[in-house]
Amino acid sequence: MSDAAILEKIERLNQALARLQERVEDLEDLRDLEAAIAENAGNPLIPWQQVKAELDLDFTPEFEESVRRAEQNMAEGEIARVREPKGS
Repeated sequence: MSDAAILEKIERLNQALARLQERVEDLEDLRDLEAAIAENAGNPLIPWQQVKAELDLDFTPEFEESVRRAEQNMAEGEIARVREPKGS
């Protein structure tokens, strides 16, 4: 196998490793999020406008609408959806 082929293979492995590391981090975040949700079950949600003001956040109207829909879904007892990272 040529040096170029070896280097190419190493680069592909490095990229695969980076994707796996991101996935592990995502799974750890999900575990923490699920634990926090379970811990806070039954507690009232903090209103979005309050969070936004306290953290001095500014979002697009589309994002804010998605937050409102998610809050309503959670209030109705729906389980939050989880997005898979691109490329997984």
